[in-house]
Amino acid sequence: DDTAYSLNDIVDGIHARYINVGSITEWAAGQDLDATQTAWIDKLCQVIREDRYESHFGARIGRFVHGCTLTPRSGFLSDRTNRHAFDLTIAADVKAESALYKRIALDLIFRSPQLQQIEFKGGHILEKLFTALCQNCA
Repeated sequence: DDTAYSLNDIVDGIHARYINVGSITEWAAGQDLDATQTAWIDKLCQVIREDRYESHFGARIGRFVHGCTLTPRSGFLSDRTNRHAFDLTIAADVKAESALYKRIALDLIFRSPQLQQIEFKGGHILEKLFTALCQNCA
């Protein structure tokens, strides 16, 4: 789930024009990023400029999946199901990259004034709809 959300949210944000080179650069300037995170940001800006972000993030999905391994564990149900017989171990660099993309998506998409306004309007419409339904059901 983390792979799908953290990567696809970025692609969707680029398509919806919430994310662009300018917004990422401005966002990154206000963050305390290490050298690795800065390199990921630079690469993100590069693939956006070159209009290669979809293929880039498609490849990232594969990299993220390959960054996971199953680690055996023991417990009272481990001999009965594989769900309880293994833990999912995620490589530290994959976790860190995913966390960066989640932060970008949260700050530039989900906390954007445009999306907040849509959420507010959607909530208002649902409230009116349920009020109307309740009044007509009684």
